[in-house]
Amino acid sequence: MNFNWFLNYRENVFNALIVFLITSLPIGYLPSTLTLYILVLFFFIDKKSNLSNKLKIIRKSRLVLYYLVFFVIQIIGLTYTEYFEKGLTKVLVLLPFVFLPAIIISEGKTNGFKRVYLILKILIPIVFILIATGYAISDEYRGMDNFVQIWFVDKIGLSQFYLVFVLLLGVFFSIKDLNVNNLIFNVLLVLVSAYFILVMNNFTGLIFLVVSLLIFVRKVYYITSGKTFSIILGGLILLSVLVVNNSKKLERKYEPLITVSPNIDQIIVKNKYAYTRNSFEHRLYIAYMVISDWKNSFPFGVGTGDTQFYLNHLYKDNTFLTGIKYELNAHNQYLQEYLKTGILGLSVFLSFLIYILKESGKKNSIFFIFILFFGIACLMESYLNRYHGVIIFSGIIPIVLMDNLSVLTKRNVILRDFLIKHNTN
Repeated sequence: MNFNWFLNYRENVFNALIVFLITSLPIGYLPSTLTLYILVLFFFIDKKSNLSNKLKIIRKSRLVLYYLVFFVIQIIGLTYTEYFEKGLTKVLVLLPFVFLPAIIISEGKTNGFKRVYLILKILIPIVFILIATGYAISDEYRGMDNFVQIWFVDKIGLSQFYLVFVLLLGVFFSIKDLNVNNLIFNVLLVLVSAYFILVMNNFTGLIFLVVSLLIFVRKVYYITSGKTFSIILGGLILLSVLVVNNSKKLERKYEPLITVSPNIDQIIVKNKYAYTRNSFEHRLYIAYMVISDWKNSFPFGVGTGDTQFYLNHLYKDNTFLTGIKYELNAHNQYLQEYLKTGILGLSVFLSFLIYILKESGKKNSIFFIFILFFGIACLMESYLNRYHGVIIFSGIIPIVLMDNLSVLTKRNVILRDFLIKHNTN
């Protein structure tokens, strides 16, 4: 079969699929899941020589190896899990680890991903504007304070923790592309993304936004005059003040840090006799219970499918009323990996994060901060329990790592030859 006609547009098709994969995340599960299937098919629709080169790149990629090892460890955890079906479901959620990073790394080209960055920085804010518009004209509209709860949590079961990272991605793409010629446009894009991050009413997201805006403002300072800089800085401050002052829910997000009990004994007593709302204390208490009960989980964990049943048992033993009622997960990805597969799983996950942080920092990539945010957020949420978290880690992280292609393979010459070959087709 003659693929020449298709190969002429192949890069554009790949870019479009990647863009749709990410921008469809706030819409729901079905669109992005279908895109994953299409990407797998797309990978194999190529010349035999190109397929051979792509496979060489995959075999030499340490990043791909990390994803595969992490996935295999989840399967190992299945061998000693009591609730096998639950464990199998968790393993299937992580299935993109097997193919998505490999496809992104082997298909990606420097120019291609630069275009993806430019497109995504525009489309991510636009998608959220369109979703918010749909909410505003619907019968379910109850003000922007309830936007996330009504439109994302209740409608599609999507937490703001995941949405924040999609929005932050747009902010970082704008920071990367910022220059004198596109200053106003990028400022507008960042303001829109910042607004929606604030609307998410997520304290962790707010902290990440503040750091991101400081990086953004610093870059603006270096490329503009003092007057322009002052106007932009004033606009950002005004936006933040207006949104924060008009968001009662965001105010409530500060309370857990302000009202947290000074010692664990007080936290235990409070949660034993009342249903509490301090989510920060809940996280501390869950970690305390798991550590105190280490004899029942060390060194192999409790199995890939048994983590929630183990936690529920701990909650009952300790009379953690809120945990019993809501069957809270670990709300900590590091703790979650330890519970699933013990020291092995936790060690691999930690070394994995250290590796991608190290590689993204080799050439002072702006995305080092983005990946660092993810590592910090994993202290507050079990991201890989959900499909959207899996796509962030196995899809978005490799895409931002492609900002520095040379760090992704052991032998740069293979990637160089591959890129030259494709560019000459």
